[in-house]
Amino acid sequence: MQLDPPLGRTLRPFDRLRRTRNDAEYPATDAEELTAEPVVEDLPKAAVIVDLAAQVLDEMSPF
Repeated sequence: MQLDPPLGRTLRPFDRLRRTRNDAEYPATDAEELTAEPVVEDLPKAAVIVDLAAQVLDEMSPF
């Protein structure tokens, strides 16, 4: 299966997005407030990750 765009480039922002989501749900007492601007900027990256997951879902075993 040929993935477009390549897997590594697509998933590169995932860890940062995951950490940002976690920080927003469980903020440290001294954490900066999350604003809409970085969230809006990251929406296209998240959409590409979801599209990639849809492409490979049928190829993956449940275990």
